[in-house]
Amino acid sequence: LGQTGYVRAAGARKAARAMVDVALKPPPLSGGASPPHLVSADGVGASVTVNGIPFDDYFLELEARYHIMLPLRAVGLLSQLDETSGGNAFPFHVRAEVHGGGRMGQAQAMRLGMARALSELLPDTRRTLKKAELLTRDPRVVESKVAGRRKARKKEQWSKR
Repeated sequence: LGQTGYVRAAGARKAARAMVDVALKPPPLSGGASPPHLVSADGVGASVTVNGIPFDDYFLELEARYHIMLPLRAVGLLSQLDETSGGNAFPFHVRAEVHGGGRMGQAQAMRLGMARALSELLPDTRRTLKKAELLTRDPRVVESKVAGRRKARKKEQWSKR
């Protein structure tokens, strides 16, 4: 746990890399910062920012947003922000710096970084995250092109004559 109250973890997927900071405290409202964009019924705020932008503005695809929310949903932080929570919401602040790859790879890299940070911040959730397969890096990457072929595996069309 750093001096600022954040836990930092790295995530990767294909060519995308993410450095994720997670804190179990309300997001800062100093300076020109925008108010938290995830707010429970009793006014407790939480926020997820990517490269300084709210995550729902950065990731326009619903599937990418779903990937980002998976670790929070698995440990129960997101369910506490629902309107049906009955007033026991838990504030959190997630900030991430992502680069490389495409948007979906960035979202999956961020998901891995968030899961690693949450398992360090809340050690009792490690088993839950591991069972949900959120702590395992997906090793699949695009194969390199081979000389003399069109792509990694595709060959020129064979002709008999």
